[in-house]
Amino acid sequence: MSGSELDDQFASVENLSGPDGYEEACGRLLQVLRRQVGMQVGWTSEFVGTQQVFRFVDAEDGHTGPQVGASTPLNDAYCARVLQGTMPALIPNTHDEPTAIWLDVTLNLSIGSYLGVPLHDVAGVPNGMLCLVSSGPAPYLDDHSLSTARLVAQVLDDLHHRSLGEVAARERAARLRSQVEDVCAGVGRRTVFQPVVTLTGGDVVGAEALTRFDDTSRNPAGWFAAAHASGLGPELELATARDALDVLSRPDGPAAVGMNLSPDVITSNLADVLRDVDPARVVLELTEHAPVRDYERLLAVLAPFRRAGLRVAVDDAGAGYASMSHVLQLRPDILKIDMSLVRNVDADPIRRALVGALVRFAGETGTHVVAEGIETAAEVATLVELGVRLGQGYLLGRPRPWAGSGSGSPDVALVQAILRRRRPTVGPVRTR
Repeated sequence: MSGSELDDQFASVENLSGPDGYEEACGRLLQVLRRQVGMQVGWTSEFVGTQQVFRFVDAEDGHTGPQVGASTPLNDAYCARVLQGTMPALIPNTHDEPTAIWLDVTLNLSIGSYLGVPLHDVAGVPNGMLCLVSSGPAPYLDDHSLSTARLVAQVLDDLHHRSLGEVAARERAARLRSQVEDVCAGVGRRTVFQPVVTLTGGDVVGAEALTRFDDTSRNPAGWFAAAHASGLGPELELATARDALDVLSRPDGPAAVGMNLSPDVITSNLADVLRDVDPARVVLELTEHAPVRDYERLLAVLAPFRRAGLRVAVDDAGAGYASMSHVLQLRPDILKIDMSLVRNVDADPIRRALVGALVRFAGETGTHVVAEGIETAAEVATLVELGVRLGQGYLLGRPRPWAGSGSGSPDVALVQAILRRRRPTVGPVRTR
């Protein structure tokens, strides 16, 4: 086999992956090398304690090598001596090599010629050997044979290191999937509700259901992303939706519950989600981060539920292109103004102008507006001046478990006091 054919083999094994691919690649390279240098038996071994364990073995027809998984003491093998520098890595004829001729392993394995090069771990420390032997002399073995073996050993090292990385990645993925399965089952997960209130009086008109996780190494969005990466995204969405809607069965439940569902889950599972639930008490929120592959299909699925009273909200309105695409395609019942526009709206004329534009759009299309992320009294006052009638945020009520009709609601007197304290006049936007 020519050097170019060996190069072709190197290229072909690059596309192999996974446990089966790793074993096929190592076996194929060992066979190619054995044939290239003209030896009868080849193997790779791993050093485990004081033993060398045979991992891959290839033999010419009519010849046998060591058994895969078998082991021999390192002290009895050529390997230790080659690594110590007391035996050459290339021996065309063991009868001419005094360091080899009298060894038991030479007689037991009928080694007449030998070639061996080390394999290395990721730190570059020898942790095994690539060996080739024949029962008779091999006078054609030369420095080119040795350099070829070293090149193959480097490729085997790379394959092994990549395989270890794949194993580690699979183990991480398995651990993550197990964690996601737990939270899907309700372990370490809870549903909280943030009230949506009238900004002029503080009356609670509904609540947004949010999911919180005991493990805070990921934020909630990170947990949902991990679930989708594990193939369990729909399962987690459905589990959280069921928990969110359970509150509607309580006598003291909110008038309406808003919840996020991805377009894929809506088109596949909405009927199951809303079974035994009055659609008129549900607000379905689509976020800026939820791409819609087929608006026509999504609208068709939503249509009968919207006729029954289901309301559709576009979350994060004004945050980016996707949210405005949702507005144009879905004709939502509710626009939820993104907190990035609400924050400091009292002090920023650009934000005021954008919020004002959304309010005017909503007025012309019969859409309700909810401002998200309200944290200061000045923001409340400015939003009211702009015509925003509904809002939510830490100032008005923090997310918490539902504990009755007043759960999470603000003190009405507090909201009214806020409005009395500051009612700014919003002037025109100045441009330079």
